Amino acid sequence: MKNCHIPILFLLAMLLSGCLTGKGGGTAKSAPSDRMEAYLSQAQDARRHWLSIYQSGDGPVYVGSHRLHSGQKARVDFISARKSDLPVIEIRPNENVYYSALIDTSSRFNWIALDGALELRMFPLGPPIPEQTPSHVNDPTTGYLSLATKFRIEQLHIENALFYTLASQYSLGPLARNSRHPIPRMVLGCDMLNAMRFFQLNYPGRRAAFSSTLPYKTSDDHLIASMPLKSKYGAMAVEGAVDGQADVFILDSAGDYELAMDVDAPATANQVSLGDLVFRQVAVTPIEQCGVGHADVPHIGKRLLSRFVVTFDPQKKVVYFEKP
Repeated sequence: MKNCHIPILFLLAMLLSGCLTGKGGGTAKSAPSDRMEAYLSQAQDARRHWLSIYQSGDGPVYVGSHRLHSGQKARVDFISARKSDLPVIEIRPNENVYYSALIDTSSRFNWIALDGALELRMFPLGPPIPEQTPSHVNDPTTGYLSLATKFRIEQLHIENALFYTLASQYSLGPLARNSRHPIPRMVLGCDMLNAMRFFQLNYPGRRAAFSSTLPYKTSDDHLIASMPLKSKYGAMAVEGAVDGQADVFILDSAGDYELAMDVDAPATANQVSLGDLVFRQVAVTPIEQCGVGHADVPHIGKRLLSRFVVTFDPQKKVVYFEKP
């Protein structure tokens, strides 16, 4: 196998207002090239695992990935520090191992560091092995497409889950999104979350819920607003407006801000509207201070989302906002 170029994760130069992504995730130590080479040499053909590949406008699609079992549900508590509100949960790759996982609706893909991929006996898919660099956060580290044959969230089983294994040895670095206690070992992104019938982030109750096939039923007593669920750069998104200016917003379940926009935005938005949901006097953080990608799209962070129970229904393409 020819030598792979393994980028070294750079240190972010400025720590601004506690918003900069990666501050709590630590600097990911680059894996020794021989260790990464050994991992990449274990690549297996996707067809051996009943995965079919076809090309789309958004890149390759792996039919047969993120397989779920009918009728399964899970409800798990956040294990992040209470003051952080980050949706970090515990999953079980096997009977004897628990892993901390960050649910990040701004990330299209699942991510894991090399150390975790080796521990969980993942392996790359190829050759050639598809590569990705995180685009939802500012991180130049290369990830290599890998397969986790099975893991579970409580009693909900997920088979043939796709992860990008980072060319960093121990931590997720900026992908950990400032989480300190505990630092996530993996990121669960939208490609996997979209396989669910629905998933829910109950921020006030510090709990996440998932359903493989059973639909979600809203309550008129709790429903505040619902709106069409969009996709932007593979992230969960909705249409809305800032001070009357229409736009598409990425819903960033892990972003430690209210609204992140480009540098020319005012310090406060008088009104942010997402369908029938209206926020007034919203704090605006320049997007480059938050370390997130896709700077051309405004982001709604968890400082707004955490007021609600937010339920994503990818099959009906609807997102619900409910009071606790």
